[in-house]
Amino acid sequence: MATAAPDLVIAADVMQPLNGPALVRTMRRPSSGPLALVPVIIITTHAKPALAAEALKSGAHQVLALPTSAITLARRLDSLLNHDRPFELKGDHYVVSGIEKRLAVNFQRPAQSPAEVTLPPPRSACEDEEPQLDLVETARVARN
Repeated sequence: MATAAPDLVIAADVMQPLNGPALVRTMRRPSSGPLALVPVIIITTHAKPALAAEALKSGAHQVLALPTSAITLARRLDSLLNHDRPFELKGDHYVVSGIEKRLAVNFQRPAQSPAEVTLPPPRSACEDEEPQLDLVETARVARN
């Protein structure tokens, strides 16, 4: 990456010596030249909102939780490689323009515990269907 900028970087959130967000922050410094504008996907096995926010604030374009399907990865790659996204300088590194606004949006999701989930009542025989006979009762009737 030091001699020629790649078309895309896919980095894990847990790496050594730098984790994914730290690597992206390093790439996004203005002194990095063309590397500062390379699209980045951070992959993770821990789909936590705090991790996604950290990765996006560090300058990553997207965060992808594993396991994922091949079609999801293909769509993400197509989007990154074919649609330009402007950058803006935030502090000492570039970030995708508008990321702060996107992260500030707080979607209220219904908080339901499994005990609170209302399930439909068990299905009973429809009134227009004939009731099914119990096999034991059928056997008793047949013996008599």
